Amino acid sequence: MPDLDDAGLDYLGAIEGAWRELRGVGLYLSGADHTVVERWYHAGYSASLIVDALARCLAADAGRNGKHVTKTLSKLAPSVEKLLAPATPPPPDSHPLAPREFTSPDAHLVRRLRELADQDGDPARRRPAIYLQVAEELDEARGDAFEPGVDDRIADLFHERLSSDERDALELDVAEALAPELPRLGARGRQLRERSLRRELVRERYGLRLLSS
Repeated sequence: MPDLDDAGLDYLGAIEGAWRELRGVGLYLSGADHTVVERWYHAGYSASLIVDALARCLAADAGRNGKHVTKTLSKLAPSVEKLLAPATPPPPDSHPLAPREFTSPDAHLVRRLRELADQDGDPARRRPAIYLQVAEELDEARGDAFEPGVDDRIADLFHERLSSDERDALELDVAEALAPELPRLGARGRQLRERSLRRELVRERYGLRLLSS
């Protein structure tokens, strides 16, 4: 399985975070779980579709087994992939005469981002500038600008615009928050957690609005 690019790491992190929330405990993905998620990523399934399928499979599993639900994502993979099968896109030429109309599913996000930019009273104008940049990316790319989510994109862009002093202070706090988790994290797990913690701290420290909640 090839190494994941930045978008793939975001995808993996989104599914890992959702898996912990769905299971209600601090479970991290195993190596076998990572392999499954990478397969889904390269197959082109969206993170939201995977999370929905995982939630449905866990609910069915709990209905059958009570509290003894499956603890590893890879064991649920066959059930998840049965649910994903109908979502597999048809070959490009299977409906050559079908009309190709497009309505952007992100149009409401574009409007909301521009509203936030207009309403934000940030005297430095850093937040409004980021909101407008992401709105333009969504508008121009027609929903394919980034994966898994707009909130992570906003946090990443804001982090890029921090001063060196701000970035240094942030990294110290990330390292402090990460320290208790290090014994159970591998290299990839550490990278994902650092990125997740960094985004959370950027949002909290600089008052970035969440659009996906």
